Amino acid sequence: MTSRERLLRAMLRQPVDCVPVRIWGFDHRVAQGEPSYQMLADIARPYQPDLVNWWSPVLQGGEQARRETLTRPTHHEGFLEEVTTLHTPKGKLAEGWLRSLEGKPGYASKYLLETTEDAEKWLSIPWSPPIVDASDWPAALARMGDEGLLLVGIAEPMYAINSLTGSELWAYWLKEERELLHELVSESQRRQLHIVKRLLDAEVIGLYGYVGPELCIPPLASPGDFDEFVSRYDKPIHDLIHEAGGLVWVHCHGRISAVLERFADEAVDCLNPLEPPPMGDMTIAEARRRVGDRMSFDGGIEVGDIELRSPQEIEQMVVEAIWQSGGTGLILSLSSDLSHLPTLSSRVLENLRVFLASARSEGKRVCEARG
Repeated sequence: MTSRERLLRAMLRQPVDCVPVRIWGFDHRVAQGEPSYQMLADIARPYQPDLVNWWSPVLQGGEQARRETLTRPTHHEGFLEEVTTLHTPKGKLAEGWLRSLEGKPGYASKYLLETTEDAEKWLSIPWSPPIVDASDWPAALARMGDEGLLLVGIAEPMYAINSLTGSELWAYWLKEERELLHELVSESQRRQLHIVKRLLDAEVIGLYGYVGPELCIPPLASPGDFDEFVSRYDKPIHDLIHEAGGLVWVHCHGRISAVLERFADEAVDCLNPLEPPPMGDMTIAEARRRVGDRMSFDGGIEVGDIELRSPQEIEQMVVEAIWQSGGTGLILSLSSDLSHLPTLSSRVLENLRVFLASARSEGKRVCEARG
């Protein structure tokens, strides 16, 4: 069974020869610029991890607003601040971003929308349907071959707006400005639907995915908020993808017990990362019991454990996760990629080796036992 076949069958909850295993965001076939990451590639290669690599089209056009960006020093050591100003028909908007000089994750220093007036400014920006250039898709499929899947990255309507407001203002507006939030998220959905339709018209049929729903689940938001601002706007996008023969993958960190069935109801095919307790609030066994074969899972191992636990503990976690899955409907992976680690310590490298080795051996054993 090729990796491509194995991943697809796992997402469709069908029998596999071995539980798929992957390191999110890492392709062992590619030469790495940083020495410790090259060591990881060398460690991973014998185990042939299953690959799920992001792919995106080139968009030309869309939001019609003049932008100006300046870079300036900041009191945050090791960071520069990039300030972008948008000129809208109703006035200027500005946002700030702290960019690391050491390869670390960046941070928002100022969100674009801070008042209802800012929201009206954003809504006033003319938007014309962009040209969606998917000409690289056939070549990207050829480059991947049978070694994995391409994940077509799209934007999630709610998250696109939350990234403009930040979670604090988003939480206030859930109480005070729900109608305005619906107007913003509806506009975000309209734009995303256009892009997905154009991709499907270009015969980009495969696995589509996005991140972001974790910003509208408890404790920040209620299950009712999730219904209104996530499911309501995401399901029409999922329906389009499914009608064309594609699949939907969704990333949602956190304690998702209160909204688990909602993901299945909106026809998510594969939910990531299903974090185990204590970061999450549900085991793979419980999640499978609750949703049956309606949805598969991609995850099961907390990335922080790779940094902090012993190799023996990692092996035990892998064994437990795989056997809880029963050998179907699981892609074993970490809860996030490794981008927060500019370099990989010897502990991390050894734990990743154990993660891959035990996943391959135990993943085959559970599938053989299942028959």
